[in-house]
Amino acid sequence: MFPVKLKTVYDIIFIIILAVLYNLSFSPFDFKFTIYLSLIGYFFLIYDKEKTLAMKYSFIYGFFIYLIGVSWIFNSLYDYGGKNYILSSLMTFIFISLLASFFILIGYIFNKDIRKYQKIILPAYVASLWTIIEILRSNILGGFPWLLVGTSQVNFIYNNIFSLFGTYFISFITVILSIIFFLILYEREKIYYLKYFLSIFLLVIFTNTLVFHRDMNKDKDLRVSIIQPNIKPTYKYNTKNLNEIKKVIYNMSKHSKDSDLIIYPETVIPELYDDKEDTYEKILSQEKKILISGIFRKDTNTNKIFNSMLVIGKNTSIYDKRKLVPFGEFTPFPKLFIPIASMLNIPMSNLSEGDSNSSEIILDKFIIHPLICYESAYPNLISQKDLSKPEVIVVLSNDSWFGQSLAPYQHLQISQTRALEFNKYILRAANTGISAVIDNHGNIKKTVELNQRGHLNEIFRVKTGKTPYSRFGDYPILVLIFAIMISALYLCKKNER
Repeated sequence: MFPVKLKTVYDIIFIIILAVLYNLSFSPFDFKFTIYLSLIGYFFLIYDKEKTLAMKYSFIYGFFIYLIGVSWIFNSLYDYGGKNYILSSLMTFIFISLLASFFILIGYIFNKDIRKYQKIILPAYVASLWTIIEILRSNILGGFPWLLVGTSQVNFIYNNIFSLFGTYFISFITVILSIIFFLILYEREKIYYLKYFLSIFLLVIFTNTLVFHRDMNKDKDLRVSIIQPNIKPTYKYNTKNLNEIKKVIYNMSKHSKDSDLIIYPETVIPELYDDKEDTYEKILSQEKKILISGIFRKDTNTNKIFNSMLVIGKNTSIYDKRKLVPFGEFTPFPKLFIPIASMLNIPMSNLSEGDSNSSEIILDKFIIHPLICYESAYPNLISQKDLSKPEVIVVLSNDSWFGQSLAPYQHLQISQTRALEFNKYILRAANTGISAVIDNHGNIKKTVELNQRGHLNEIFRVKTGKTPYSRFGDYPILVLIFAIMISALYLCKKNER
């Protein structure tokens, strides 16, 4: 036997390996199966531990998952917040610790005491708890729906199931399969758990062969150009470069002569939008087109500043971003964090949220579902209305804040989940990349690679029709979780009698 301290060191090294395996399942690595190995190893580590130790190990597991997966937050805080290493490190540490703290609840429940639950309900109970934690983490205090288990499984064995129940359900299935496999290895009732595993796995495979939506005959072909100017923030927010940036934007539009739709990324011109701005008018004067661009705009009545999407066609429409990035676009808990945020001095970090009721932009021939950057991680922001016209999801982004990191690849993968859930094409324009056309099956058709200036042109069929997920959202998985939790509590009380 190892001494206690040495055993703890080995356990922590094992946890770090598990955290690496967890992250390897996400883009750009896309080793889909490694998240199963990570979860199985995690359950193995805490299953026979006392509650306190299981909670500690769970926190450490979550901490290293996010330290590896989202440490790019430090890049934006440091590079564009005044090069303050100590403050940037402190805020990154606090943020990652808050995310990791959600894992403590798993350790509180899943430890040596969990054997009181009947074996038939135990896997579903733990998977439900995990999914609840993902939902809470995605929504509490603004939310951070990054590195969800379900997101890692894009283009694996669940693609059609995304359109049925969404990403949280895929998280649920992935966790339940992982924990049953762990129980096959660990418990004596191996045949029982093997049957349990095979029944769920085969049901998943069968369900994935079905199609839960149909395309209507109103689909329309659309020619689109997506522009990636590749302008770094340090250059972009230097006012001396404004005219040069406008020239770049105008000149790049010349590659889109045959397009119906031209898309520029988030806040492409680093100044407040003025409807007398002639850059967009010059582009549109070439032919009859629709132009989409990210802008900053100021409401003259309230003096609030918004991160917005401008759509210019026969008429002009503006959509204001509803989900802002914590610390990047607004400061949560102002009394606590504003003194720190003011020292970092990040550009345009005092923005306001848009109207929560705003949603789709209706044009003559099709409908745009607008999402700006961080919003692409929130499927509930996409309208669930029954609309008679073909629909497309447009995502404007600016991942340049995060430098050469995992963030742009992870962000692109999140957009793939939206394409699958809603059976819609996604047109993604990102300032420094990765710009892409994603088809309704979650496949990336064309890209402009990271940190490259370029454009892409694509002709595709804009889809009509609704998926079950676009109609019902996350309600089915919430009902399922509620039923499992009630059943688990009932069976637990029954055993105690």
